[in-house]
Amino acid sequence: MLLPRTLWPIGYDLRGFRYAAAEIARHGAKPRGIACGDPRFAFYADAEHVELPERPRPDACGWVLSTRADYMMLSEHDERRFGDLSAARCLEFIRRYPRTGARYFDLFRIRRPDPNGGARSG
Repeated sequence: MLLPRTLWPIGYDLRGFRYAAAEIARHGAKPRGIACGDPRFAFYADAEHVELPERPRPDACGWVLSTRADYMMLSEHDERRFGDLSAARCLEFIRRYPRTGARYFDLFRIRRPDPNGGARSG
């Protein structure tokens, strides 16, 4: 039997924050910062919160690489503002965390240019 949304525990919709923070912890080094719209995610990941810009276009990678963030977590609402990031060379998609209805959070690792010519994560 499924419970109606009104009977779900408080914070149920934000469980993606906990799951994503655990995923980051499995990757190794503690992140310096997390670019996200909700500072609670940075809290769960034990990192500095980097506020998302109101208007990230036209150069999302330019903005991302100018921050101290190692990861970025976007809700479906944030992704509408940022546009399609699937071809962004500065981001590596890690996982989608479902929320209620059609809502979600997407976790990305930030890929910084390597001084030797390649790209490196974090």
